[in-house]
Amino acid sequence: MNQFKFITRAAILSVSLSIPYYSFADHLTRTIANYSTMPWEVQFVTSEGNVYFKNIDESQCVNSKIVHDHPQNGPCIIYPQQNITLVYTTSVSQIQGYVLITDYTGESHSLGYNQYWPSPFDLDSSPLDSVKTNRPHGGDMIILLESWGGRCKPGYCAD
Repeated sequence: MNQFKFITRAAILSVSLSIPYYSFADHLTRTIANYSTMPWEVQFVTSEGNVYFKNIDESQCVNSKIVHDHPQNGPCIIYPQQNITLVYTTSVSQIQGYVLITDYTGESHSLGYNQYWPSPFDLDSSPLDSVKTNRPHGGDMIILLESWGGRCKPGYCAD
């Protein structure tokens, strides 16, 4: 009888520990692709839901909280020619916050988002051609140039 109680308690504890991660049942998988020759830092500041970085080495996300083996919200460094999978999750069917994108010079721009599930998801448009948002899908990001200024500091990038 004691063994049955132990197994029952263990099963209940196991399920209750998984609830916080799986309570974000709705999610959207997107990508960030860095086609430039320089690294960029990406950090999500969320008020509803979270964003998980997948297929990235944890060493690229030194100050990020690691949840179920994935960096949560960043900041993460996206290396040149690297594609990273992002998983946006909802909280009470809403995803809200902004992404802070920083180039190698330290210049940053933020792009907001606020959507109710399952409405089409889009990030705010990027103010410059350096980073394209919502291409090919809403929530995707493509980094095209080395900096927000669209150019490289002498000695940092290939001519």
